Amino acid sequence: NYQRRIQQLNAIRVIQRNGRALMKIRNWKWWRLFTKIKPLLQVTRQDEELTQKQEEIRRMKTEMESRTLQIQETEQQLQMVQQERTVINERLIHLTEALVESDEVRRKRNISMI
Repeated sequence: NYQRRIQQLNAIRVIQRNGRALMKIRNWKWWRLFTKIKPLLQVTRQDEELTQKQEEIRRMKTEMESRTLQIQETEQQLQMVQQERTVINERLIHLTEALVESDEVRRKRNISMI
């Protein structure tokens, strides 16, 4: 309880000292200028943040366009590979049919020779 009372007294002294300092400088011209400019500093900071966000949006759009192009190229490559696969499968089917036919002919020839 005693420590808390000491802290409160110290806090009161600091507040009083700051209040006296403010009373001394509040009529100074540079202080009035500072109080008028301070809100503008926040506006400037917000403008900088807005500019940064716009730059980030532009960068992300560029990256998105690049990735979209990559996706399109990959899809085209996939279509080409699928077409090649279809052609190869058709050729495999024809070769398999030809092999089966030649095996049947050879088997019939072997049977007729016996």
